[in-house]
Amino acid sequence: MKKYLLFSIFFLSFLGAYAQSISVKSFRALPMDMTASSKEGKRIDQNGNVAALIKVVTNESNFVFEGGTLGIVDTKQQVSEVWVWVPRGLRKITIKHPQLGQLRDYFFPIEIEAERTYEMVLTTAKIVINVKEEVREQYLAFQITPPDAMLEVNDQMWSVSAEGTARKLVDFGTYTYRVQALNYHAEAGKITVNDPENTQKVMVALKPNFGWIEVPGNNLLQGAAVYIDNTLVGKVPCKSEALKSGQHNVRILKDLYEPYSVTVTVNDEETTRIEPDLTANFARVTLQVDADAEIWVNDERKGVRTWTGNLESGNYKLECRLTNHENTTVRKEITSKMNGETIQLEVPKPICGSLNIESTPDFTKIFIDGKPMGETPKLIKEIIIGQHELRLTKEGYADYTETITVVKGERKQVTATLSNGREVQFTCNVPNAQLEIDGKTVSFSNGSYLLTYGSHSVRATAADYQEYTATISVTESSRSHSIAMQPLRKDEETFTVNGVSFTMKLVEGGTFQMGVTKEQGSDAFDSEKPVHNVTLSDYYIGETEVTQALWKALMGDNPSFFKGDNLPVEKVSWNDIQDFLRILNQKTGKNFRLPTEAEWEYAARGGRKSKGYKFAGSNRIEDVAWYSDNSGGKTHAVKTKSPNELGLYDMSGNVCEWCQDWYGGDYYGKSPSASPQGPSSGSSRVLRNGGWRNIARSCRVSDRNSLDPGWFINGSGFRLCLPQ
Repeated sequence: MKKYLLFSIFFLSFLGAYAQSISVKSFRALPMDMTASSKEGKRIDQNGNVAALIKVVTNESNFVFEGGTLGIVDTKQQVSEVWVWVPRGLRKITIKHPQLGQLRDYFFPIEIEAERTYEMVLTTAKIVINVKEEVREQYLAFQITPPDAMLEVNDQMWSVSAEGTARKLVDFGTYTYRVQALNYHAEAGKITVNDPENTQKVMVALKPNFGWIEVPGNNLLQGAAVYIDNTLVGKVPCKSEALKSGQHNVRILKDLYEPYSVTVTVNDEETTRIEPDLTANFARVTLQVDADAEIWVNDERKGVRTWTGNLESGNYKLECRLTNHENTTVRKEITSKMNGETIQLEVPKPICGSLNIESTPDFTKIFIDGKPMGETPKLIKEIIIGQHELRLTKEGYADYTETITVVKGERKQVTATLSNGREVQFTCNVPNAQLEIDGKTVSFSNGSYLLTYGSHSVRATAADYQEYTATISVTESSRSHSIAMQPLRKDEETFTVNGVSFTMKLVEGGTFQMGVTKEQGSDAFDSEKPVHNVTLSDYYIGETEVTQALWKALMGDNPSFFKGDNLPVEKVSWNDIQDFLRILNQKTGKNFRLPTEAEWEYAARGGRKSKGYKFAGSNRIEDVAWYSDNSGGKTHAVKTKSPNELGLYDMSGNVCEWCQDWYGGDYYGKSPSASPQGPSSGSSRVLRNGGWRNIARSCRVSDRNSLDPGWFINGSGFRLCLPQ
């Protein structure tokens, strides 16, 4: 049931029913009070700034203070007052008390600044309530634009939401209100609340009290600085932020132009455009000097020989500088009327000394800094001081060069002797070679020989080496000449180790097609594809497979299943062969190894002498190979079948032969063309040449197989290779 309330104010001595209230009597800044910055009174807010201090004067205690989203930094109860620290910029505060009630959203009448002290005097009272009759009250609600405006009703600040609304339940009566916001015209009025059924609504839309100033861009104004009321707001083109309506001073500044200043009036919600014509305060001039001198303006380098640019009106120091010259300087007044003029500057004066040049022999040509200056002897009376590059030249003699330094007022003396030859050091890779220079035999032991400048013939000979001839040109820069003699190539070479001899055949390098060439027909497997070009250098390969006699001579045992000194060794793994090669190389001082897969196939095909056979040396396998159809289930002595085009035996049949490479079934598709070495890694090594137990298809020159390097069979042997 609605009631009418009659309020009478009594103090604490009244014994009847009562309520209590809080109000602010006064609020002010204390400019002489330094408590907020003192050691005792200093607090830091959540943003790291020194907090403001409000001294709340009251005889009551147990107050609670709330600062909204910014919060309260700290509170402290003092005698007759409470100290409350708040952050800079706090706009309002709520004060609560368990008996006195609360004062909600008190808006500070002045701005709260950091490290400042303020005083708030509170008035508290208890209100006696006598219920007389029906209450008469209703909601008073406001809708305000802009939503950040401040609302004051009957001299009390009301809280406005982010949506611009405010409401309170009030007694019937007439209320005065005032709404104000930054850069808007304030609006005030009265409203009567007397409708018990409906909320009293007030719609307030403040009218803007601001406008804008715009300086649009053009070629002349572009980049100019714009100041409004002595504050830089940007560079042209620019538009200011909202400005309070009224008069404002605008200044536009740009280098090389006179300052522009104007006072303009900004109207509500309007943009005031300013498009001034700036007055030039410069001249575009050309400075030039008839020398490669640097041009300096007010001690700032501008260019060499000529410079064109803008100079603001004023007095300038114009200077020309050139190394080893006296600088020239002139003072010049530049005005805007000089636009387009060319100013000729004085050439720096050279600082000179003299130079006397004599040489042996006479009449050598003189070049100074690359310029011809006649012949020796020569006295140059005037030459610019500093360093110069001197060169004397005469046919049949080495050039004479010297960096000379000429000093002001002094004569530089140069006496030069030109050499007509030099020492040349000769070296040769064959210690006992015989050397001839220009048909005269000399000894390599002397090493160096004095040779005149020009061409000389050189000849070197040594047993078992090809003759070396060359024509060399001896110049000033000649220091040495290296002779690299090549050994005579032998079609074959025989080695003897521990009484057992074996022969290596020369395979001349060349380019061949590796893989499934046309003569292989339908017998080829996918691993032999694609056919591809391979280029190899010279090397030697074993005339036969390694025999059991050679293996026993080096290793002391015979692992073969079929025994016989002239039979190929078998039942050896790839790893076993590495031990054999290590011992063989120690004995011979050579670098024997297994052939690469490409070297093996090139040799099997006959190298440069190849006739394109399907097998190694013939298209009839019976002529060249021991295989499953004719071997009788065993190996046979080497060299008992016909050789191939290179004189190599059993490159088809008898035993399979290990190669150096890791095996890769798809390697041919990515193999390099020059000296391929096989994949970089793998699980098995290459085996070539079908053996005594294999069918004809497996004895072809392009057939490929592989085996784990640690395994062996009674058909696995090998053939030696010796690189050049």
